[in-house]
Amino acid sequence: MSVLIALSICTWKQASCWSDSAVLARHALEIDKDNWGAHGLLGTDALKKGRNAEAESHFRRVLLLRRSPDPRDGNRAARYNLGVALGNLGKNSEAIACYEEVLGFRPDFTMARYNLAGTLLAAGRPREAVERYSEILAAAPDHAGALNNLAWIYATAADPEVRRPEEALRLARLGVLLSRNPVSLDTLARPALRRGSGRKRWRPSSRRSRSPRPTRTIT
Repeated sequence: MSVLIALSICTWKQASCWSDSAVLARHALEIDKDNWGAHGLLGTDALKKGRNAEAESHFRRVLLLRRSPDPRDGNRAARYNLGVALGNLGKNSEAIACYEEVLGFRPDFTMARYNLAGTLLAAGRPREAVERYSEILAAAPDHAGALNNLAWIYATAADPEVRRPEEALRLARLGVLLSRNPVSLDTLARPALRRGSGRKRWRPSSRRSRSPRPTRTIT
């Protein structure tokens, strides 16, 4: 599937510091197994390294141990990161619930909305994914990822009420202007061929499809 997928860990520390931080966090848990800060560090480290089940466990511990009446505190990061881990594990319903909770108290969190859209699409809910991508583009018309993924849905949706080839072509062209990478170019080719402007008839890609996966963690 021609969706933009990029797992990038965004933290306030340089990546080279994570190894030392993880060692310190493990030592802290040996002293106090209920140290929610250590669980948070280890969860982010595990997520960065693709150990999603381990990350899920740590972030659940953070949410269990750090109860707060104010949802704007650091639990927002743990809830969001838990959503990333759950999405990577294919636990889409739980991941969706995490993103929706985060957006409930921070509706301007674009990355959470973007991940929510991708997870909805992976869960087989393209209509809702379209709504979320459209919300992103209403606030940020030059969001290349949302442009690309919405174009892909409009070009390939099985539901004729969702499929919009003409709009797919417009969005894909705009996405290529903003980000000339192979994924965007591939997306542009598909609606263009489907509507008959290419030299050959559009056919489904023989490449293995990929579902959009959550991107970026926060600490």
